[in-house]
Amino acid sequence: MRIGFYILGLGFLFSATSLHAMTDQTYGLGGMTSGRVSSVTSETENPFTAVLNPGLIAAIPEKRFGFAMNWVHAQMDNPTNVLLDSQEYRTRTGQLRSGTANIPEVTNTLWAAGYTQPFRLPFWKDHRSGFGFSVSGPIKEFRRWLALSPYDFTNLRYGNSDVQFKGSLGLGLELIPNHLYIGGSLAVFLTSAGVSEMDLGSSNSLGRMMMDVGFNSATIFGMYGNFGKTGASLVYRQSVRPVFLQRIDGTLDLNGSPVANQPVTVKSTLYYEPMIVEMDLQRNFDDFVLSAGVAFQQWSQYEPSYLRVATKDASGVERVTKPPFTQFRDTWNPRVSLEWRGLRGLRFGTGYQLRPTPVVDISTMGNIIDTDVHVLGLSAAVDLGRNEFFNNMLLAMHGQYHFMAPRQVVKADPDFIGAPGFTVSGRAWSVGASISSVF
Repeated sequence: MRIGFYILGLGFLFSATSLHAMTDQTYGLGGMTSGRVSSVTSETENPFTAVLNPGLIAAIPEKRFGFAMNWVHAQMDNPTNVLLDSQEYRTRTGQLRSGTANIPEVTNTLWAAGYTQPFRLPFWKDHRSGFGFSVSGPIKEFRRWLALSPYDFTNLRYGNSDVQFKGSLGLGLELIPNHLYIGGSLAVFLTSAGVSEMDLGSSNSLGRMMMDVGFNSATIFGMYGNFGKTGASLVYRQSVRPVFLQRIDGTLDLNGSPVANQPVTVKSTLYYEPMIVEMDLQRNFDDFVLSAGVAFQQWSQYEPSYLRVATKDASGVERVTKPPFTQFRDTWNPRVSLEWRGLRGLRFGTGYQLRPTPVVDISTMGNIIDTDVHVLGLSAAVDLGRNEFFNNMLLAMHGQYHFMAPRQVVKADPDFIGAPGFTVSGRAWSVGASISSVF
């Protein structure tokens, strides 16, 4: 039995979890900003299971609640002595202009709340089920819509991350008592959508584009296996790719009668979260908890958020703006983490994750820049015990440092913005805290 489970665990390609889950760019929650570095999908102490791994919902013996806040800051180094403006590709001045490109800093402050409620099944003896929900969102900016320019320097990993309000509701079911659990969740996202009002009249003298809120959804499926001191999980997260699509009809009236019509279609990807398959294996050695895992991310389907405009000319031939071609590849993101529970009521953890870049070639016209990222994390938690209202209250704090490995870029054409070349590098860090309790 033990040998068979280890073979199953190797098939899951290693991974694990911790209560120290914090707000993430992916589905509003996750382990990217936890001290144990993504070890958040195989542990039955986590109240954020609806979005992390709904297969855990029925495995949690008591109802739990958790709240977390997190601050993330990222800064890329500014490329120096590169082409900023050219007559062929951008005509602000019509002249060649070189200098230092400014890549803005990215700062996000996010919050999250989670709850799980397990219950016994009256019609299925010795089996449990349960439900859970998770919600998250930014502290300041609630929504945004950004269409990229192919000529500007854009940080893929941090600069385009979505910070919308997100919520998920999940159900879990115990298939084999105390051993095997499955679950599913529906995640809902509030995103920026829009209606273009281009009537240059008294009610809209500036031809404003009025932004509104749109709903998008994605599914999450999870499995969790528990074999004594060893646990394993498998989680699937559907890709998220809401698209802004608007048709604008331009008309010209003469003496109150329409004499010309020019329809235009505007299209852009609002943001993108890849399809993710995450596999985890966790082993409890009494004073230590060892976790290892890998996440497959389908970045090859990514389309940058360039604004595409299509219309037809006088002969009926469609004219479409063509953004620069940028090739993306799927990535495997391995990680490992270790937590020490040797002192009564105290826990200390550390972890490492490699996040390889999905950008294959950045020597072309576009300037979506990215590189391999090494993530190092630390966490500490203290069990506050019981009080009048809560049981097993746990307070956790964590921090991460993201080191972006230097990547040399040589532009394929001397007239491309960014020529003759530059080095991609930078750093990011995060700090956060969370509190959870059993009711």
